[in-house]
Amino acid sequence: MREWFKRTACALLLFESVFPLTQTVYLARHGETVYNAEGRIQGTIDKSYLNLNGVDQAGELGTFLSELGLDFDNVFVSNMTRARQTFSVIKSVNRGSSAPRLPPEVVDGMFREIELREWEGMLKVDIEREQPELWKTWRSTPENVLMNDGSKPLEDLWERAAKCWSTVCGNEDSKMSLIVCHGALGKAMLARAMGEGIRGFRDSHYALTNAECVEVEFVDGVGQRWRRRHPKEGDWQQTQAVLKNLRGGAAVTAYARPTTRRHIISNHVAAALALTSRTPPARANPSATRLSPIVTIARSFSRARDAETVAEALDALKEVPNQEKKFKSLFDTYSTPISYKESFLDNNAFLVYYTKGFDGPGRGNIEDLSPSELRQKERNGLRTEAWLYFDEALAELEFLRKEGESLVTLDASVNLGKAAGAINSYLAIAD
Repeated sequence: MREWFKRTACALLLFESVFPLTQTVYLARHGETVYNAEGRIQGTIDKSYLNLNGVDQAGELGTFLSELGLDFDNVFVSNMTRARQTFSVIKSVNRGSSAPRLPPEVVDGMFREIELREWEGMLKVDIEREQPELWKTWRSTPENVLMNDGSKPLEDLWERAAKCWSTVCGNEDSKMSLIVCHGALGKAMLARAMGEGIRGFRDSHYALTNAECVEVEFVDGVGQRWRRRHPKEGDWQQTQAVLKNLRGGAAVTAYARPTTRRHIISNHVAAALALTSRTPPARANPSATRLSPIVTIARSFSRARDAETVAEALDALKEVPNQEKKFKSLFDTYSTPISYKESFLDNNAFLVYYTKGFDGPGRGNIEDLSPSELRQKERNGLRTEAWLYFDEALAELEFLRKEGESLVTLDASVNLGKAAGAINSYLAIAD
């Protein structure tokens, strides 16, 4: 019996040396938000939610994870709305598949985004204009940025990224984990896992696009490696160091460029529209087919915003009506038309302001709107806002083409982002 135990122990030791402990983590960023589309800093401000493109990206990410057929031991999700919305879509896709069920998620503020204090909610172009030197520092040496309140955002994030890894990988019984978090935190976690110092955050190689998912593998006694998995698979990036504490290692030995992908609004939208805070569940099933021409406009604005050349931007906008009347009438065709009352308010604002009424004495004020009329007024305003930003961007692009300029200017890109944001906000409350 003693010999049997001895042989068994030797066999187990041999097994461990041949098959060392491995932990695998799938690290994902949330889908595109309204603030992402507008070019705003989000940080820890929780006022930006997934737009329709972001919902669709989350749906595709959920499909990818379901098709892996993996048994996740743990799921960690940031406590911020955009991350929780993304995971809600992932769960809804998982429920409709034959994949193993996801375990209950751990929602933890530790996985929140970087804290950028006074910048949060601001357009990047405004920060660049108002605080050019500090913005330049953020773009080149972010570890040196000092906010007005004395905080150093990247130092705080870097330390928190280490705690995140300790939480995720601290349990050796956990072999497979999923994290749904944010761009800056995900970048910091990935760089730390590969043994980088804080300056490694400068490396765009570690950046995650919206709803991108990477796989990180930790092997005791060997090292760690990572690769991009969704929306496009990349090569393994290997480190050679032995794992210790934070599972840090040596510098990455090979590099692959980050990937991007243009997403198409699909069937995930109808199932997940209820996740947008502006749309209550009872109203969360508008016909995606009926609204598809407006969705097409939103996608056109997003493609044009991301284009590098004037020709590419104009090509992306070719399906968008370039006359105000045709542009606005498209919305009346595919969603609730603007009422006569709302049209009158818009066209006779001066008269309404000074008369404070339209229906005559004792009949109520024309400005007293019902909930449905208030919603309609908001839609009308967003439609008009989208046109104004689009018209300004289009004029800029046509001027650039006339002058023989090939690259899209920052002003044109920002206006296209604002136009896309207005359309996505419109779709969130469309009937």
